[in-house]
Amino acid sequence: MRSLNRRTPVERIRTDIENQGHQVRGITNVRNSRTKRPLPLFFIDLEPAANNTDIFDVSRVFFSEVRIEEPYRSRSTLQCTRCQEYQHTKGYCNRPPHCVRCGGGHESSTCLKTRETPAICAPCGGDHPANYKGCQVYTELQERSRPGQSRRDVSSGRARPVAAVPTPMRVADAAPNVHQPPLLPPDHWGLVPYIPQSQPLLGRLQSKATPPTQKVKLPSKAPSTQNEAPSRVPSRTATPARTSRPQRGNPIPQLPTENPYTNLFHPELLIKFIAEFKSLANGLMSALTSLSNILSSFTQTHTNIPPYEYQ
Repeated sequence: MRSLNRRTPVERIRTDIENQGHQVRGITNVRNSRTKRPLPLFFIDLEPAANNTDIFDVSRVFFSEVRIEEPYRSRSTLQCTRCQEYQHTKGYCNRPPHCVRCGGGHESSTCLKTRETPAICAPCGGDHPANYKGCQVYTELQERSRPGQSRRDVSSGRARPVAAVPTPMRVADAAPNVHQPPLLPPDHWGLVPYIPQSQPLLGRLQSKATPPTQKVKLPSKAPSTQNEAPSRVPSRTATPARTSRPQRGNPIPQLPTENPYTNLFHPELLIKFIAEFKSLANGLMSALTSLSNILSSFTQTHTNIPPYEYQ
């Protein structure tokens, strides 16, 4: 049973399940194998009854939604070392103990049977130990879980051989005469290039990609004499030299090769620069004089503002 709080008391779980029409033999809270802490998982052992399969329809236990499922089944049938029964282990066993050698109602570690005394199987009562793989109860349980195996294979622990599956036939084996184009190496980006399916298609693509070249007929040289055989290789006429085309439109202006800043401190340039600066300075002085006159007239017209002389 899953999805139930791990702190739920076992007696309350037993009472709730019995109220739903089932006879509970024992309930065990599963613990973690490493930390030994309880898990939200409970192992429920029911008394043999006809309605035991109805417990899988139970969805609520102790006001909680739960899911009840069958325990995990391994390939071999589990056997308890406490009661010598099957389908569970010692950690989840709540049944009375039975000895593996003599079948008595005591622990196997406290058995006093000698080698001369014959063994007794607790599950079937035969003259063999309870953990004997050839036991009738064990072989019947194995046949139920794996009905395809024989009794001999179950007792010896051998699995039933699986029929060999025929391998599918390859395309190369089915049609060896079919032309297969060679595989091309991948390109720079790791992609598989396109492989043409037929050679005629590739030829047509190449003919479309490359334009046809025109054949030029060259004049043949006539023999000079009758005894001289005609030459098989035709003579080629000399091609005229390619003339340069005249330039169209305005020519490209040529940049000056002389650096204009090399003669910056030439006396003539300095004299011209000083004259221009002087003219600019005279214009600036006249502008300041006119601005001073305007401010003086403005202060004289307004008596509230004291006069101010500009020099």
